[in-house]
Amino acid sequence: MKTKYIVFLVLVLLFSYQNCSRSNFADEGSQQLDNKVEGQSLADLQVQQLKFFTEQNSEMQKGSHKFYVKTKLNYVLDPESGVLAEHDEASGDLKTYCLSQELLVDVRSILSRSSVCRGGPSATEACAQVIQEPYAEVVTSNDVIQLGSASDACGSNKVDLCEDQPSALRGWIDTVRSQLPQLGCGQ
Repeated sequence: MKTKYIVFLVLVLLFSYQNCSRSNFADEGSQQLDNKVEGQSLADLQVQQLKFFTEQNSEMQKGSHKFYVKTKLNYVLDPESGVLAEHDEASGDLKTYCLSQELLVDVRSILSRSSVCRGGPSATEACAQVIQEPYAEVVTSNDVIQLGSASDACGSNKVDLCEDQPSALRGWIDTVRSQLPQLGCGQ
């Protein structure tokens, strides 16, 4: 009986151990992408689409019970035409919006003056091995650049726009989201 208990305890310890040390390897696919676009201007990369994501609480009903589920909204912008498509993953709804000239000029300006940078790991911190999801993606003719993504909670290998441009893009996204009801496309 004592032997079974010790074996069980050893197995629990083995399976519950998390190695918090830094790994010296990276996903080769993302490594190639990051090295290829790092430091390059988005104007040179010829942006074809800008995708961004938000989460919202959606009300669902099953019988007489109402509950809320966190759902993801995906937005795809064509920076040439100014057409913005919204897709709700939970309901499957697809809506189309047209950006105002002011919003379109703003996003084109942000994209034209931005470059892609990668953040390095902090050697003094122990990091949880939790991948950070991107807040936006820039689609070019050759690549998809996931802005804000990182390989751990400390931001190792983080790919984002350089300098203060991430906050400019996030601010623009917030502005667009707040103005969506007024951005209908004229027939």
